[in-house]
Amino acid sequence: MARKLTENEFNVLAHKVSDPHAWWEHTSKPERKMPAETALVLKVTRWQGEYDVESAKPGYQTAAERTGEDDVIKNRAATVVLTPEDRAMLEAVRKPGTVDMWVAAKLVHGGQTSLDEALANMRAVR
Repeated sequence: MARKLTENEFNVLAHKVSDPHAWWEHTSKPERKMPAETALVLKVTRWQGEYDVESAKPGYQTAAERTGEDDVIKNRAATVVLTPEDRAMLEAVRKPGTVDMWVAAKLVHGGQTSLDEALANMRAVR
């Protein structure tokens, strides 16, 4: 079973592929010639700089959003209802337009517990 992607790995992959988790699962299959960690490091290293520049721009869109496949990400986040206070808190600290992707990443990486812990940690810092 593939390990969980870090938030940065997920975000950089989402910059270039429509479904980072599907890419990671495919890359992590034992029959692949290149080790999954090597493929991941190469991909993230190659696209980190471009992601950093592009994601800082207003109106940034992930690969899924640019290609119209953004439902892949949004459907994962649709099962969660954020309170208006939590959404405002997230929008204050996240890059514009990335709250739903961040929520989806938390859900996929660790489920509702991961999301709840992250929100609790953010509330504690405020």
